Amino acid sequence: MTDLRHRLLDVIRQVESGGEEVSVIRHGRRVARIVPERLPPAAIFGVDEGRVFFDEDDDLLETGEVWEAAQ
Repeated sequence: MTDLRHRLLDVIRQVESGGEEVSVIRHGRRVARIVPERLPPAAIFGVDEGRVFFDEDDDLLETGEVWEAAQ
């Protein structure tokens, strides 16, 4: 734990750049983990708003095929 106090910035940089977690051990027991922040993925809808245009009358998801489950 004392070692962590002196090396905290280096440990944070290691977690940030390497993406691996670091366990904090005190008296032989893990008491904490330092883990990289996992940001949620960007929303897929709206990402290209104002840059991609299509005819609103087109059914973009229609394949023309009848699925067995739909019968």
